[in-house]
Amino acid sequence: RSARDAGAQRVWKCAQSQRLRADEFFETRKEVAVKVIAVEGEPAIQDMYQEMVADLSKRLMVHLELLKATSIEEAKKLFSDNPDVSVIILTGKIGGSDTVALIETIHATYSGNMIATSADPDIRKRQITAGCNWQCDKWQVVGVLEKILGC
Repeated sequence: RSARDAGAQRVWKCAQSQRLRADEFFETRKEVAVKVIAVEGEPAIQDMYQEMVADLSKRLMVHLELLKATSIEEAKKLFSDNPDVSVIILTGKIGGSDTVALIETIHATYSGNMIATSADPDIRKRQITAGCNWQCDKWQVVGVLEKILGC
């Protein structure tokens, strides 16, 4: 069975569990974007996230929108401008500063999904303590997103 078929089956099960007709469910999925903010200073990692999100969007048949922040200030602005964000992916350090203070600031008003992706185990522990409720290596983000978005 292909990943697309599995994604379609998962979406249909969601529709059934919500007692929606299939056409209503698919129309709702097209109109509503699931927003993901990626706080990452490395362009290659941002590109990897973009590819992962595009692929996941197709497989799960969900409109995913990736918003990229390459600095702490950009991350704060994106978060402020997008109160409906569903997931925030956070690197350990950006622009020479760790992201722990940013996580604490966001966590003060946001109880949603935050993924700690620091390669440094000490920073990752601090990210979890500050408010991240998921953790993984950068290349594993797509699996965590599937868990978060799956029905």
